[in-house]
Amino acid sequence: MNEESIDSIPVVVEKVSIDRSPGSHGSGSTNGNKDTDKKNDNGWNGCTYVKLPSASRKPKRRRRKPALPEKTLKVRKSHNDVEKEYRTRLKLRFENLLAILQASSVKDKSLSEIYSTGVDHACSRGEVLDAARRHILALEEKNDKLFSKLKRLTGSVALT
Repeated sequence: MNEESIDSIPVVVEKVSIDRSPGSHGSGSTNGNKDTDKKNDNGWNGCTYVKLPSASRKPKRRRRKPALPEKTLKVRKSHNDVEKEYRTRLKLRFENLLAILQASSVKDKSLSEIYSTGVDHACSRGEVLDAARRHILALEEKNDKLFSKLKRLTGSVALT
């Protein structure tokens, strides 16, 4: 199959005129008008491309929503403020976690491959959690190696 984008594939259609008069719903008729585009600049000579009609030409009238009671507005604002504080605290905790992970990777060169993100790269919260999980797994593995080494060394000391 060709690796062309869908936009570059020509569509051959019969010419359709679109009634753009007020009150019409864009019903087409096949009377050969010039509402279709001939595109010859991309090598697809003779293929007709159809322009899709827009949904509406009239500007939409915005309907005013009825005014909410002051109590409702106050409750909504209070809730929004609490949510904003929560998001801010959560963001700060993620930033602190990322800073700790990056600082520990600088100290321990074996963990530095886990955090190969550049200085300019902004980590998403999911990436921070993935990095923390990998860091914990790496620390557990390192702990197991050190524990087995300790057992081996204490076993060899006990034998002598």
